[in-house]
Amino acid sequence: MRKNGAKVNAPSHLVEAEAETRTLCGIREVGFDMRCGGSTMGAMRYAIQLCFAKGSLSRLRRAYEVLDSPVTRRGDRPHLTLLVYGMPTPSVGVESLRQDGIADHVQGVKDILDMLAAQTLAFAVRLGAVGLFPGEEYVVYLAPTVTEGLLAMHRGMTTQLIARGLLAAPVAADARYLPGEWVPHVAVSLGSAEDRDRILGVCGGGGIFAQDVFGEHLIDAIEYIAVNPGALLYRVELQKGGERS
Repeated sequence: MRKNGAKVNAPSHLVEAEAETRTLCGIREVGFDMRCGGSTMGAMRYAIQLCFAKGSLSRLRRAYEVLDSPVTRRGDRPHLTLLVYGMPTPSVGVESLRQDGIADHVQGVKDILDMLAAQTLAFAVRLGAVGLFPGEEYVVYLAPTVTEGLLAMHRGMTTQLIARGLLAAPVAADARYLPGEWVPHVAVSLGSAEDRDRILGVCGGGGIFAQDVFGEHLIDAIEYIAVNPGALLYRVELQKGGERS
């Protein structure tokens, strides 16, 4: 992996097994049923996420420890997911996505993230509520105040990926992350009804959780992750000079 032209080793907590993919995605496990000639193909999954600055991350981690959050137990960090998508693995014989094609795709995504980061100051998001996604995935999340700036950043990134053909078939974007459908969120719990109920109870009780979580938190970087197997492909810092937290 390279950051600003220099080689950087991926953090060990991001090198997780397949069992950790839901956490790395940020929310619900995403299944891709890609078919070619009637047979199900393997799929690689990828995620693009916004990362919290050191001070904000420390506060959120402290709150997650109080909650005994499944996210923390699995070794992941709090983050805000912008996009999740999948593509067939190169072993299935898809000519357009041979190994060199995947390398070109990944580089194309990195180029767009570089451009986005060069145009974006580090910025604060305000976490002000706790939300729950319906269904059997039992996702509890922290809800940021949705601003036009946040939506514009997400929309601009997605528009550029589409314009470059990086989300065209056989790549399959999770529709829940596309403009008009995306619900900004920071996952706290997932995968267990027991964890969901316990964490919702703690979230409503105030205390150190409310002190550390609710309020402004600084976003200062974007990360691009291969979800299965878990690996950090790229990290790029946003421009200095944004709000501090």
